[in-house]
Amino acid sequence: MLFLPRLHSRSFFTALRSVDDLPSPPSVCHLQDVIAQSKLPHRTSSFCYSADLLLHECTRSPPADLSSCRSIHASLANIGLDTLSFAADHLLRAFSLLGSLPKADLVFSKVIRPTLFTWNAIISAHSEHGDADSSLMLYRHFHEEGFNPDKFTFFAVLKACSVDLLIAEGRLIHKQILLGDLAWVEVLAITLMDMYAKGGCLEDADRVFQNLPFKNVVSWNVMISRKEGKAWMPI
Repeated sequence: MLFLPRLHSRSFFTALRSVDDLPSPPSVCHLQDVIAQSKLPHRTSSFCYSADLLLHECTRSPPADLSSCRSIHASLANIGLDTLSFAADHLLRAFSLLGSLPKADLVFSKVIRPTLFTWNAIISAHSEHGDADSSLMLYRHFHEEGFNPDKFTFFAVLKACSVDLLIAEGRLIHKQILLGDLAWVEVLAITLMDMYAKGGCLEDADRVFQNLPFKNVVSWNVMISRKEGKAWMPI
C-alpha cells in the first residue's frame, strides 16, 4: 500500500487553488512551482486535473510539445503521483497522441495498480501506432492479470490484427467478443469486417454483416465497397 504523507504547508493549498481558478490552462512552470512547495499534495485528484489540462494543451496546440509533457511527467514522478492510475492515465493518453511509445511504456511500467482504463490506454497506444505484436502481448498480460475486456479493449486489439492481417488471432478475439455478447457493437462489427475482408475471408465478413441487428450507412458502405472491389479504407 502506497503511503501518502500529510501536507503541513498552507502555501500549497493557496497555490493549488490558484491553478484551479485560472481562466486558461496553467503553464508547466506554474505547476512546477506548486509542486516545489510540497512533497506531496493532499488534493491529488484536483492536482492531477490541473496537470491533465496542461497535457491536453501539449497535445492540442501545434506543434505538439513533447518536451513539456516530459516535464509534467517528471514533476508528477518527483512526488510519486506517476505510480497512481488516475495520473498515469492522463500521461499515457498524452504520450500516445504524441507518438512516444517508449515514454508511454515507461509510464505504464510504474503504475502500482493499473485499472481497465490504464490497460486500454497502453494497448490502444501500441495498436494506434502499428505495433500489433506489442498490443497483442499486452492483451495477453491483461488477461493473465484477471481483467475482462470491454468494447474499447476489443477494438484496439482487432485494429492491431487488421493492420498486420493476423487473421488467426482475430478469429480468437472474435470468439471472445461473441462470448461477451458484444457482437452487436457497431464499431467492433465494422472492424471485424475490415479485418476479414483485408485477409480475403469474404464469407466471414458477410457473416458479421448479416448478424448485425441494425445496419446503417457505415456498415452498408463497407460491404458495398468490398463487393465493388474497391480498396478498403483503414478503420
